Amino acid sequence: ESPEFIVKPTAQKVKQGETALFKAQIDGCPPPKISWLLNGKDLIAKEGIQVQFNTATGEANLSICNVNLQHVGLIICRLENPHGYQEETIQFTVLAAPTITTELPKQQETASGRDVTLKVVVLGSPPPSAQWFFQGRLIGTDNASINEAKGEYQLLIKQTTVAQSEGTYRVVLKNEVGEVQSTPCLLTVLEPVKLTRVKPTSNVIDLEEGNAFDITIDVSGKETPTVQLTKDGT
Repeated sequence: ESPEFIVKPTAQKVKQGETALFKAQIDGCPPPKISWLLNGKDLIAKEGIQVQFNTATGEANLSICNVNLQHVGLIICRLENPHGYQEETIQFTVLAAPTITTELPKQQETASGRDVTLKVVVLGSPPPSAQWFFQGRLIGTDNASINEAKGEYQLLIKQTTVAQSEGTYRVVLKNEVGEVQSTPCLLTVLEPVKLTRVKPTSNVIDLEEGNAFDITIDVSGKETPTVQLTKDGT
Protein backbone atom coordinates (compact mmCIF):
# COMPACT_ATOMS: atom_id res chain seq x y z
CA GLU A 1 0.00 0.00 0.00
CA SER A 2 1.48 3.33 -1.04
CA PRO A 3 2.06 5.87 1.73
CA GLU A 4 -0.41 8.70 2.10
CA PHE A 5 -1.24 11.60 4.39
CA ILE A 6 -4.33 11.15 6.51
CA VAL A 7 -3.61 14.54 8.09
CA LYS A 8 -1.16 16.83 6.32
CA PRO A 9 1.29 19.12 8.16
CA THR A 10 0.31 22.78 8.08
CA ALA A 11 2.20 26.03 7.61
CA GLN A 12 3.54 27.59 10.79
CA LYS A 13 4.31 31.12 11.99
CA VAL A 14 6.45 31.09 15.12
CA LYS A 15 8.19 33.89 16.99
CA GLN A 16 11.96 33.85 17.12
CA GLY A 17 13.23 31.87 20.11
CA GLU A 18 10.09 29.74 20.44
CA THR A 19 9.47 26.11 19.40
CA ALA A 20 7.86 25.08 16.11
CA LEU A 21 5.90 21.81 15.98
CA PHE A 22 4.80 20.18 12.71
CA LYS A 23 2.36 17.25 12.91
CA ALA A 24 1.16 14.72 10.36
CA GLN A 25 -0.95 11.53 10.34
CA ILE A 26 0.35 8.89 7.95
CA ASP A 27 -0.79 5.56 6.54
CA GLY A 28 1.01 2.97 4.41
CA CYS A 29 2.08 -0.65 4.42
CA PRO A 30 4.81 -1.32 5.17
CA PRO A 31 5.14 1.79 7.35
CA PRO A 32 6.92 4.39 5.22
CA LYS A 33 10.24 6.03 5.82
CA ILE A 34 9.65 9.67 6.76
CA SER A 35 12.04 12.47 5.85
CA TRP A 36 11.75 16.11 6.88
CA LEU A 37 13.61 18.72 4.83
CA LEU A 38 14.18 22.46 5.23
CA ASN A 39 14.88 24.29 1.98
CA GLY A 40 15.95 21.02 0.37
CA LYS A 41 18.27 19.87 3.18
CA ASP A 42 17.52 16.89 5.42
CA LEU A 43 16.57 17.66 9.01
CA ILE A 44 17.95 15.00 11.31
CA ALA A 45 17.49 14.53 15.03
CA LYS A 46 20.10 16.59 16.88
CA GLU A 47 20.26 19.30 19.52
CA GLY A 48 17.24 21.52 19.01
CA ILE A 49 15.58 19.23 16.43
CA GLN A 50 13.42 16.21 17.26
CA VAL A 51 11.93 13.80 14.71
CA GLN A 52 9.33 11.28 15.90
CA PHE A 53 7.24 8.62 14.15
CA ASN A 54 4.84 6.26 15.93
CA THR A 55 4.27 3.34 13.55
CA ALA A 56 1.34 2.08 15.63
CA THR A 57 -0.66 5.32 15.42
CA GLY A 58 0.85 6.78 12.24
CA GLU A 59 1.68 10.04 14.02
CA ALA A 60 4.76 11.87 12.74
CA ASN A 61 6.14 15.00 14.42
CA LEU A 62 8.94 17.44 13.73
CA SER A 63 9.98 19.80 16.53
CA ILE A 64 12.44 22.69 16.10
CA CYS A 65 13.45 24.50 19.30
CA ASN A 66 14.69 28.08 19.60
CA VAL A 67 13.84 28.97 16.00
CA ASN A 68 15.61 31.84 14.25
CA LEU A 69 15.66 33.48 10.82
CA GLN A 70 17.91 30.72 9.45
CA HIS A 71 14.93 28.36 9.74
CA VAL A 72 12.71 30.42 7.42
CA GLY A 73 11.68 28.67 4.21
CA LEU A 74 9.95 25.56 2.91
CA ILE A 75 9.45 22.44 5.02
CA ILE A 76 8.95 19.18 3.11
CA CYS A 77 7.54 16.03 4.68
CA ARG A 78 8.38 13.07 2.40
CA LEU A 79 6.96 9.54 2.70
CA GLU A 80 8.55 6.50 1.00
CA ASN A 81 7.98 2.74 0.97
CA PRO A 82 8.44 0.03 -1.71
CA HIS A 83 5.06 0.90 -3.24
CA GLY A 84 5.64 4.59 -3.81
CA TYR A 85 6.18 7.96 -2.21
CA GLN A 86 4.33 11.15 -1.43
CA GLU A 87 5.39 14.54 -0.09
CA GLU A 88 3.85 17.72 1.24
CA THR A 89 5.48 21.17 1.12
CA ILE A 90 4.55 23.90 3.59
CA GLN A 91 5.79 27.38 4.44
CA PHE A 92 7.66 28.00 7.68
CA THR A 93 7.78 31.63 8.81
CA VAL A 94 9.77 32.90 11.77
CA LEU A 95 8.55 36.20 13.22
CA ALA A 96 11.35 38.43 14.46
CA ALA A 97 11.40 42.02 15.69
CA PRO A 98 13.61 44.37 13.64
CA THR A 99 17.30 44.47 14.50
CA ILE A 100 19.68 47.03 12.99
CA THR A 101 22.93 45.39 11.89
CA THR A 102 24.44 48.48 10.21
CA GLU A 103 23.64 51.80 11.89
CA LEU A 104 23.53 55.35 10.58
CA PRO A 105 26.80 57.23 11.04
CA LYS A 106 26.73 59.48 14.09
CA GLN A 107 28.02 62.38 11.99
CA GLN A 108 28.25 63.05 8.28
CA GLU A 109 29.50 66.05 6.30
CA THR A 110 28.68 67.10 2.77
CA ALA A 111 29.20 70.11 0.55
CA SER A 112 26.25 72.36 -0.17
CA GLY A 113 24.31 71.32 -3.28
CA ARG A 114 25.34 67.67 -3.20
CA ASP A 115 23.04 64.66 -2.72
CA VAL A 116 23.45 62.51 0.40
CA THR A 117 22.16 58.97 1.03
CA LEU A 118 21.60 57.72 4.58
CA LYS A 119 21.33 53.93 5.00
CA VAL A 120 20.67 51.29 7.64
CA VAL A 121 20.75 47.50 7.23
CA VAL A 122 18.03 45.62 9.12
CA LEU A 123 17.02 42.05 9.94
CA GLY A 124 13.38 41.34 10.71
CA SER A 125 10.47 39.12 9.72
CA PRO A 126 8.16 40.17 8.27
CA PRO A 127 10.23 42.97 6.68
CA PRO A 128 9.60 46.10 8.75
CA SER A 129 8.22 49.41 7.55
CA ALA A 130 10.37 52.52 7.95
CA GLN A 131 9.61 56.04 9.16
CA TRP A 132 12.33 58.66 8.69
CA PHE A 133 12.54 61.75 10.90
CA PHE A 134 14.39 65.06 10.49
CA GLN A 135 14.74 67.28 13.56
CA GLY A 136 12.02 65.18 15.20
CA ARG A 137 9.54 65.68 12.33
CA LEU A 138 8.27 62.84 10.16
CA ILE A 139 9.60 62.96 6.58
CA GLY A 140 7.55 61.92 3.55
CA THR A 141 8.42 58.67 1.78
CA ASP A 142 9.08 60.14 -1.69
CA ASN A 143 12.86 59.88 -1.29
CA ALA A 144 12.92 56.72 0.86
CA SER A 145 13.63 53.29 -0.62
CA ILE A 146 13.82 49.66 0.57
CA ASN A 147 15.81 46.71 -0.76
CA GLU A 148 14.14 43.80 1.06
CA ALA A 149 16.57 41.22 -0.35
CA LYS A 150 19.51 43.00 1.29
CA GLY A 151 17.58 44.51 4.21
CA GLU A 152 18.70 48.01 3.18
CA TYR A 153 16.63 51.07 4.06
CA GLN A 154 17.76 54.33 2.45
CA LEU A 155 16.87 58.00 2.50
CA LEU A 156 18.04 60.27 -0.34
CA ILE A 157 18.57 63.92 0.61
CA LYS A 158 18.76 65.94 -2.61
CA GLN A 159 20.77 69.12 -3.19
CA THR A 160 21.60 69.73 0.44
CA THR A 161 21.56 73.22 1.94
CA VAL A 162 22.28 74.52 5.43
CA ALA A 163 18.76 75.91 5.82
CA GLN A 164 16.83 72.88 4.54
CA SER A 165 19.07 69.86 5.16
CA GLU A 166 21.38 70.41 8.11
CA GLY A 167 20.31 68.70 11.32
CA THR A 168 19.61 65.33 12.93
CA TYR A 169 18.11 62.35 11.11
CA ARG A 170 16.87 59.01 12.45
CA VAL A 171 14.71 56.11 11.30
CA VAL A 172 12.15 53.97 13.18
CA LEU A 173 11.51 50.44 11.90
CA LYS A 174 8.38 48.48 12.85
CA ASN A 175 6.74 45.14 12.17
CA GLU A 176 4.05 43.13 13.94
CA VAL A 177 6.56 41.76 16.46
CA GLY A 178 8.30 44.95 17.58
CA GLU A 179 10.18 48.09 16.63
CA VAL A 180 13.65 49.60 16.81
CA GLN A 181 15.05 53.11 16.43
CA SER A 182 18.37 53.96 14.83
CA THR A 183 21.05 56.08 16.41
CA PRO A 184 20.67 59.72 15.31
CA CYS A 185 22.87 61.05 12.50
CA LEU A 186 23.95 64.71 12.52
CA LEU A 187 24.31 65.98 8.96
CA THR A 188 26.55 69.03 8.54
CA VAL A 189 26.40 70.98 5.27
CA LEU A 190 29.57 72.88 4.36
CA GLU A 191 29.26 76.03 2.28
CA PRO A 192 32.02 77.60 0.16
CA VAL A 193 33.26 81.06 1.13
CA LYS A 194 31.97 83.90 -1.07
CA LEU A 195 33.31 87.44 -1.40
CA THR A 196 30.39 89.81 -1.01
CA ARG A 197 32.32 93.12 -0.98
CA VAL A 198 35.88 94.24 -1.64
CA LYS A 199 36.97 97.83 -0.92
CA PRO A 200 38.54 99.63 -2.67
CA THR A 201 36.93 98.39 -5.87
CA SER A 202 39.54 99.76 -8.27
CA ASN A 203 42.36 97.54 -9.48
CA VAL A 204 44.83 100.46 -9.40
CA ILE A 205 45.32 102.74 -6.39
CA ASP A 206 47.61 105.80 -6.38
CA LEU A 207 49.06 106.56 -2.96
CA GLU A 208 51.54 109.05 -1.62
CA GLU A 209 54.45 107.52 0.17
CA GLY A 210 53.82 107.23 3.89
CA ASN A 211 50.02 107.21 3.64
CA ALA A 212 47.98 104.37 5.12
CA PHE A 213 46.23 101.91 2.80
CA ASP A 214 43.22 99.88 3.96
CA ILE A 215 41.64 96.89 2.23
CA THR A 216 38.19 95.79 3.42
CA ILE A 217 36.79 92.37 2.50
CA ASP A 218 33.32 91.08 3.40
CA VAL A 219 32.72 87.34 3.07
CA SER A 220 29.80 84.97 3.55
CA GLY A 221 30.18 81.40 4.68
CA LYS A 222 29.37 79.09 7.52
CA GLU A 223 32.83 79.04 9.05
CA THR A 224 35.27 81.93 9.51
CA PRO A 225 37.71 81.72 6.59
CA THR A 226 41.46 82.19 6.61
CA VAL A 227 42.43 85.36 4.72
CA GLN A 228 45.80 85.67 3.02
CA LEU A 229 47.01 88.75 1.11
CA THR A 230 49.73 88.51 -1.53
CA LYS A 231 51.81 91.16 -3.26
CA ASP A 232 52.83 90.64 -6.87
CA GLY A 233 51.69 87.02 -6.60
CA THR A 234 53.84 86.17 -3.58
